[in-house]
Amino acid sequence: MKKYIIITDSTSELDKATREELDIQYVPMHILYEDKDIPADLDWGTLSFKEFYQMMRDGVWFKTAQINEHEYIAAFEKYLEEGYDILSISCSTWFTPSYNSSLAARDALKAKYPESEIICIDSKNVGWGEGNLCVTASKLRAEGKTIQEVADYVEAHKHNYRQFATAESLMYLKRAGRVSATSAVFGSLLHIKPIIGLVGGGNEAIAKTMGRKNSLIKIVEMYTEVYEKDPYGRIVIVHGDCLDDANTLKAMLLEKLPGENIEIHDLGPIVGATSGPGTLAIYGYGAAGAEWAKQE
Repeated sequence: MKKYIIITDSTSELDKATREELDIQYVPMHILYEDKDIPADLDWGTLSFKEFYQMMRDGVWFKTAQINEHEYIAAFEKYLEEGYDILSISCSTWFTPSYNSSLAARDALKAKYPESEIICIDSKNVGWGEGNLCVTASKLRAEGKTIQEVADYVEAHKHNYRQFATAESLMYLKRAGRVSATSAVFGSLLHIKPIIGLVGGGNEAIAKTMGRKNSLIKIVEMYTEVYEKDPYGRIVIVHGDCLDDANTLKAMLLEKLPGENIEIHDLGPIVGATSGPGTLAIYGYGAAGAEWAKQE
Protein backbone atom coordinates (compact mmCIF):
# COMPACT_ATOMS: atom_id res chain seq x y z
CA MET A 1 0.00 0.00 0.00
CA LYS A 2 1.35 3.43 -0.92
CA LYS A 3 2.10 5.65 2.06
CA TYR A 4 0.06 8.81 2.54
CA ILE A 5 0.07 11.95 4.69
CA ILE A 6 -2.93 13.44 6.50
CA ILE A 7 -2.96 17.24 6.35
CA THR A 8 -5.43 19.56 8.06
CA ASP A 9 -5.60 23.27 9.00
CA SER A 10 -5.61 25.53 12.07
CA THR A 11 -9.30 25.08 12.79
CA SER A 12 -8.76 21.41 13.65
CA GLU A 13 -7.20 22.63 16.93
CA LEU A 14 -4.99 19.55 17.18
CA ASP A 15 -2.31 20.17 19.79
CA LYS A 16 1.32 19.26 19.15
CA ALA A 17 1.25 16.09 21.27
CA THR A 18 -1.75 14.73 19.33
CA ARG A 19 -0.27 15.66 15.95
CA GLU A 20 3.03 13.99 16.78
CA GLU A 21 1.42 10.88 18.27
CA LEU A 22 -0.81 10.36 15.23
CA ASP A 23 1.46 11.78 12.51
CA ILE A 24 -0.92 14.51 11.35
CA GLN A 25 0.35 17.66 9.61
CA TYR A 26 -1.36 21.02 9.36
CA VAL A 27 -1.20 24.18 7.26
CA PRO A 28 -1.71 27.34 9.33
CA MET A 29 -4.36 29.90 8.52
CA HIS A 30 -3.71 33.57 9.32
CA ILE A 31 -4.50 35.94 12.19
CA LEU A 32 -4.71 39.66 11.35
CA TYR A 33 -4.61 42.45 13.90
CA GLU A 34 -3.42 46.04 13.91
CA ASP A 35 -0.78 45.96 11.12
CA LYS A 36 0.27 42.35 11.67
CA ASP A 37 -0.33 39.11 9.76
CA ILE A 38 0.77 36.10 11.81
CA PRO A 39 0.21 32.35 11.42
CA ALA A 40 -2.71 30.84 13.32
CA ASP A 41 -0.23 28.71 15.23
CA LEU A 42 -1.73 25.76 17.12
CA ASP A 43 1.38 25.72 19.32
CA TRP A 44 1.04 29.42 20.27
CA GLY A 45 4.57 30.23 19.13
CA THR A 46 3.94 33.89 18.23
CA LEU A 47 1.31 34.88 20.78
CA SER A 48 0.77 32.75 23.86
CA PHE A 49 -2.68 31.40 24.68
CA LYS A 50 -2.97 33.78 27.66
CA GLU A 51 -1.73 36.78 25.66
CA PHE A 52 -4.21 36.15 22.86
CA TYR A 53 -7.28 36.06 25.07
CA GLN A 54 -6.12 38.93 27.28
CA MET A 55 -5.63 41.07 24.19
CA MET A 56 -9.21 40.29 23.18
CA ARG A 57 -10.42 41.31 26.63
CA ASP A 58 -8.44 44.53 26.23
CA GLY A 59 -10.22 45.33 22.99
CA VAL A 60 -7.88 44.02 20.28
CA TRP A 61 -9.88 42.81 17.29
CA PHE A 62 -8.46 39.74 15.60
CA LYS A 63 -9.54 38.87 12.08
CA THR A 64 -8.82 35.60 10.32
CA ALA A 65 -7.72 34.73 6.79
CA GLN A 66 -7.84 31.54 4.75
CA ILE A 67 -5.07 29.35 3.39
CA ASN A 68 -4.44 30.29 -0.23
CA GLU A 69 -3.74 28.00 -3.20
CA HIS A 70 0.01 28.66 -3.16
CA GLU A 71 0.32 27.75 0.50
CA TYR A 72 -1.45 24.46 -0.15
CA ILE A 73 0.75 23.78 -3.17
CA ALA A 74 3.87 24.25 -1.04
CA ALA A 75 2.48 22.04 1.75
CA PHE A 76 1.36 19.26 -0.62
CA GLU A 77 4.44 19.31 -2.82
CA LYS A 78 6.76 18.83 0.15
CA TYR A 79 5.28 15.36 0.67
CA LEU A 80 4.58 14.52 -2.97
CA GLU A 81 8.31 14.90 -3.64
CA GLU A 82 8.94 12.33 -0.92
CA GLY A 83 6.57 9.85 -2.57
CA TYR A 84 3.50 10.33 -0.38
CA ASP A 85 -0.11 10.61 -1.44
CA ILE A 86 -2.14 13.35 0.28
CA LEU A 87 -5.36 13.19 2.30
CA SER A 88 -6.37 16.78 3.07
CA ILE A 89 -9.17 17.40 5.59
CA SER A 90 -10.30 21.03 5.69
CA CYS A 91 -12.55 23.24 7.75
CA SER A 92 -16.15 23.48 6.60
CA THR A 93 -16.67 25.80 3.64
CA TRP A 94 -19.35 27.57 5.71
CA PHE A 95 -16.51 29.16 7.70
CA THR A 96 -13.73 29.58 5.12
CA PRO A 97 -13.00 28.94 1.43
CA SER A 98 -9.71 27.20 2.32
CA TYR A 99 -11.11 23.87 1.07
CA ASN A 100 -11.55 25.43 -2.36
CA SER A 101 -7.90 26.49 -2.25
CA SER A 102 -6.94 22.88 -1.53
CA LEU A 103 -8.87 21.76 -4.62
CA ALA A 104 -7.11 24.39 -6.74
CA ALA A 105 -3.75 23.19 -5.41
CA ARG A 106 -4.67 19.58 -6.17
CA ASP A 107 -5.57 20.47 -9.75
CA ALA A 108 -2.40 22.53 -10.21
CA LEU A 109 -0.21 19.61 -9.10
CA LYS A 110 -1.87 16.87 -11.15
CA ALA A 111 0.29 17.25 -14.25
CA LYS A 112 3.56 17.33 -12.30
CA TYR A 113 2.67 14.33 -10.14
CA PRO A 114 0.41 12.15 -12.33
CA GLU A 115 1.10 8.99 -10.29
CA SER A 116 0.20 10.61 -6.98
CA GLU A 117 -3.23 10.84 -5.40
CA ILE A 118 -4.50 13.97 -3.65
CA ILE A 119 -7.89 13.63 -1.95
CA CYS A 120 -9.43 16.78 -0.49
CA ILE A 121 -12.34 16.60 1.97
CA ASP A 122 -14.65 19.36 3.19
CA SER A 123 -15.07 18.18 6.78
CA LYS A 124 -18.33 20.12 7.27
CA ASN A 125 -16.90 20.66 10.77
CA VAL A 126 -14.82 23.13 12.72
CA GLY A 127 -12.70 22.81 15.86
CA TRP A 128 -12.35 19.36 17.36
CA GLY A 129 -15.13 18.07 15.12
CA GLU A 130 -12.66 18.49 12.28
CA GLY A 131 -9.86 17.40 14.59
CA ASN A 132 -11.64 14.18 15.48
CA LEU A 133 -12.03 13.35 11.80
CA CYS A 134 -8.26 13.64 11.47
CA VAL A 135 -7.73 11.48 14.57
CA THR A 136 -10.08 8.89 13.09
CA ALA A 137 -8.30 9.01 9.73
CA SER A 138 -4.94 8.45 11.42
CA LYS A 139 -6.17 5.45 13.39
CA LEU A 140 -7.70 3.91 10.27
CA ARG A 141 -4.41 4.43 8.47
CA ALA A 142 -2.64 2.62 11.33
CA GLU A 143 -5.04 -0.30 10.81
CA GLY A 144 -3.80 -0.58 7.24
CA LYS A 145 -6.68 1.11 5.44
CA THR A 146 -5.91 2.64 2.04
CA ILE A 147 -6.23 6.36 1.43
CA GLN A 148 -9.50 5.81 -0.44
CA GLU A 149 -10.93 3.61 2.31
CA VAL A 150 -10.11 6.27 4.89
CA ALA A 151 -11.57 9.05 2.75
CA ASP A 152 -14.78 7.04 2.28
CA TYR A 153 -15.08 6.47 6.04
CA VAL A 154 -14.54 10.15 6.82
CA GLU A 155 -17.16 11.20 4.27
CA ALA A 156 -19.66 8.66 5.65
CA HIS A 157 -19.19 9.69 9.31
CA LYS A 158 -18.42 13.40 9.25
CA HIS A 159 -22.00 14.31 10.13
CA ASN A 160 -21.69 12.32 13.36
CA TYR A 161 -19.20 14.68 14.93
CA ARG A 162 -21.21 17.06 17.03
CA GLN A 163 -20.55 20.44 18.63
CA PHE A 164 -22.44 22.14 21.44
CA ALA A 165 -20.92 25.44 22.53
CA THR A 166 -21.72 28.51 24.57
CA ALA A 167 -20.11 31.95 24.55
CA GLU A 168 -19.54 34.10 27.62
CA SER A 169 -20.19 37.34 25.72
CA LEU A 170 -22.22 38.01 22.60
CA MET A 171 -20.08 41.03 21.77
CA TYR A 172 -17.34 38.98 20.13
CA LEU A 173 -19.86 37.15 17.98
CA LYS A 174 -21.33 40.53 17.02
CA ARG A 175 -17.91 41.82 16.00
CA ALA A 176 -17.40 38.73 13.84
CA GLY A 177 -20.79 39.26 12.21
CA ARG A 178 -22.42 36.18 13.77
CA VAL A 179 -25.18 38.06 15.66
CA SER A 180 -26.75 41.49 15.25
CA ALA A 181 -25.69 44.48 17.34
CA THR A 182 -29.17 44.66 18.89
CA SER A 183 -29.11 40.99 19.89
CA ALA A 184 -25.66 41.41 21.39
CA VAL A 185 -26.54 44.45 23.48
CA PHE A 186 -29.85 43.16 24.83
CA GLY A 187 -28.50 39.65 25.21
CA SER A 188 -25.63 40.91 27.32
CA LEU A 189 -27.92 43.04 29.48
CA LEU A 190 -30.21 40.07 30.11
CA HIS A 191 -27.32 37.61 30.62
CA ILE A 192 -28.53 35.49 27.70
CA LYS A 193 -26.09 32.80 26.67
CA PRO A 194 -26.49 31.30 23.20
CA ILE A 195 -26.10 27.58 22.59
CA ILE A 196 -24.31 27.12 19.28
CA GLY A 197 -24.44 23.90 17.30
CA LEU A 198 -23.32 22.77 13.88
CA VAL A 199 -26.18 22.94 11.40
CA GLY A 200 -25.61 22.44 7.69
CA GLY A 201 -21.85 22.54 8.20
CA GLY A 202 -22.03 25.93 9.93
CA ASN A 203 -22.64 27.43 13.34
CA GLU A 204 -26.20 28.28 14.31
CA ALA A 205 -27.79 29.38 17.58
CA ILE A 206 -29.95 26.35 18.39
CA ALA A 207 -31.04 27.38 21.90
CA LYS A 208 -30.47 30.06 24.53
CA THR A 209 -30.34 30.13 28.30
CA MET A 210 -30.21 32.66 31.10
CA GLY A 211 -26.85 32.72 32.87
CA ARG A 212 -23.59 30.81 32.69
CA LYS A 213 -24.53 27.83 34.84
CA ASN A 214 -27.66 27.12 32.83
CA SER A 215 -25.68 27.27 29.60
CA LEU A 216 -23.35 24.54 30.87
CA ILE A 217 -26.29 22.41 31.96
CA LYS A 218 -27.85 22.85 28.53
CA ILE A 219 -24.85 21.83 26.44
CA VAL A 220 -24.32 18.75 28.62
CA GLU A 221 -27.97 17.84 28.19
CA MET A 222 -27.91 18.36 24.43
CA TYR A 223 -24.75 16.34 23.86
CA THR A 224 -25.76 13.42 26.06
CA GLU A 225 -29.06 13.19 24.18
CA VAL A 226 -27.20 12.41 20.93
CA TYR A 227 -24.10 10.71 22.38
CA GLU A 228 -22.79 7.51 20.83
CA LYS A 229 -19.57 5.69 21.64
CA ASP A 230 -16.80 6.61 19.21
CA PRO A 231 -14.45 3.77 18.22
CA TYR A 232 -11.73 6.18 17.07
CA GLY A 233 -12.15 9.76 18.24
CA ARG A 234 -12.51 11.33 21.65
CA ILE A 235 -14.76 13.65 23.62
CA VAL A 236 -13.10 17.04 23.94
CA ILE A 237 -14.00 20.14 25.93
CA VAL A 238 -12.36 23.33 24.69
CA HIS A 239 -12.15 26.60 26.58
CA GLY A 240 -11.27 30.19 25.75
CA ASP A 241 -9.11 30.89 28.81
CA CYS A 242 -11.68 29.69 31.38
CA LEU A 243 -10.14 26.49 32.69
CA ASP A 244 -12.13 26.41 35.93
CA ASP A 245 -15.38 26.42 33.97
CA ALA A 246 -14.00 23.73 31.67
CA ASN A 247 -13.24 21.52 34.67
CA THR A 248 -16.77 22.14 35.98
CA LEU A 249 -18.19 21.22 32.58
CA LYS A 250 -16.12 18.03 32.51
CA ALA A 251 -17.40 16.98 35.93
CA MET A 252 -20.98 17.61 34.82
CA LEU A 253 -20.46 15.58 31.66
CA LEU A 254 -18.87 12.69 33.58
CA GLU A 255 -21.96 12.51 35.80
CA LYS A 256 -23.95 11.71 32.65
CA LEU A 257 -21.25 9.62 30.94
CA PRO A 258 -19.33 7.91 33.75
CA GLY A 259 -16.13 6.22 32.67
CA GLU A 260 -15.74 8.22 29.43
CA ASN A 261 -12.32 9.62 28.63
CA ILE A 262 -12.92 13.36 28.32
CA GLU A 263 -10.06 15.67 27.41
CA ILE A 264 -9.76 19.42 27.98
CA HIS A 265 -7.95 21.51 25.38
CA ASP A 266 -7.33 25.19 24.68
CA LEU A 267 -9.63 26.89 22.19
CA GLY A 268 -7.44 27.67 19.18
CA PRO A 269 -6.86 31.08 17.61
CA ILE A 270 -9.18 30.80 14.60
CA VAL A 271 -12.37 29.79 16.43
CA GLY A 272 -11.33 31.86 19.44
CA ALA A 273 -11.05 35.02 17.34
CA THR A 274 -14.76 34.67 16.53
CA SER A 275 -16.25 33.48 19.81
CA GLY A 276 -13.94 35.19 22.29
CA PRO A 277 -12.67 34.51 25.81
CA GLY A 278 -14.98 32.51 28.02
CA THR A 279 -16.16 30.23 25.22
CA LEU A 280 -16.81 26.60 26.13
CA ALA A 281 -17.63 23.76 23.76
CA ILE A 282 -18.17 20.01 23.79
CA TYR A 283 -17.05 18.06 20.73
CA GLY A 284 -17.85 14.38 20.40
CA TYR A 285 -19.40 11.60 18.36
CA GLY A 286 -23.16 11.21 18.27
CA ALA A 287 -26.23 10.47 16.23
CA ALA A 288 -26.53 12.69 13.16
CA GLY A 289 -29.75 14.53 13.90
CA ALA A 290 -32.50 15.89 11.69
CA GLU A 291 -30.73 19.23 11.43
CA TRP A 292 -28.25 17.62 9.05
CA ALA A 293 -31.05 17.63 6.47
CA LYS A 294 -29.73 21.11 5.62
CA GLN A 295 -26.29 19.73 4.96
CA GLU A 296 -26.31 18.97 1.25
